[in-house]
Parts: sequence; C-alpha cells; structure tokens
Amino acid sequence: LFSGLSVNFDGSYAIGDWLTIYSEEFPDYQYGRVTGITWRSTFMLLEDGTRLMIPNRMVTSNPVTNHSRPRGPKRLSVLVPVDYRFSSQRAKSILVAEVLRVVREKGLSRVPDPDVLLHEITSDTVTFQVRFYSDPDRISPHRARAMVAEAMHDALLRHGLPNPVSQVELVPPPDLGFGRK
Repeated sequence: LFSGLSVNFDGSYAIGDWLTIYSEEFPDYQYGRVTGITWRSTFMLLEDGTRLMIPNRMVTSNPVTNHSRPRGPKRLSVLVPVDYRFSSQRAKSILVAEVLRVVREKGLSRVPDPDVLLHEITSDTVTFQVRFYSDPDRISPHRARAMVAEAMHDALLRHGLPNPVSQVELVPPPDLGFGRK
C-alpha cells in the first residue's frame, strides 16, 4: 500500500517514461516504457514486446533509472577496439568523422557534440569510447547504440583499420628429464 502511494504521488515517473529497473529478483536489469501505473503494480512494455508487471514494492526498494527525466538527449557510448599498431590519432579522426555523420540520423542528437576518447590500451588493442547523445523518447537507447556501432564497424572496414589480433607464441615444452634412464 505504501509503495503504491509513493509511486502514485511522488511523480518520479509517469506513463510514457523509459525506465531501467535493477533488482536481484531479475536475471538482468529490465528496460522498457511505462504503460500503466496502479496502486499495486507498474506495467512496462519491454523492447521485445513483452509486457512486464512489476510490483511497486520492487520499484521503491531497488535502483531505478528514469531515462525520460529530465526531458531531452542523454549520453550513450559504444566501445570500439582497434589494433594497437594503428595510429590512435588516425583512428580517432576516422571515428569522430563517422559519429558526426551518424548523429544526423533520426533520434540521435547533434547537441551536445559527440566525441571520441581513448578508453583503454592493452598489449594488442586500443579501445576507443565513442560518446553521443540520443533522446529516449524518439529512439530506444539499444537501437541508438546499435546504429552507432554499425556505423563504426562500417567505418573501420571502409578505412581498412585492422582488427586487434592476439598474438600467441607456441614453444616446445621444456625437457625436464623425465623418461630418461
């Protein structure tokens, strides 16, 4: 009862808002659009078309991200691995040009400007974080990430950027003297 009162009167989300609900009772977080709110439950339409009924006690006792408030674009990112032997400045230039091109697509936002950061360096990979903005009321974050990831992949192929390759050195086993007389 108290959870239902809290959800219905505090205004933290409303019908039409996009939420992510984190709970140990789910195998993974739940992301969807709120389609109904009652005293007992919140109803969400998930991206796969499933309608999920969540008891309001779960909403009030677990972390919830409301992607629709405040209104407007939210930052998303895609990680792009490139072979460490390729120039990071050249790779970054290619990725920046591509993300600037793709944000012109429906649902993605040109403002704030997208950018590319060097995220991580390993022995065989330089990973870039391509950051961009998307309005969850116009396009789902999963779809927006997929659009940008596809564009990044196409750019890597078009410009011939090499994929990271793990190098493995095969050596004969040491002779430990077993089996000798």
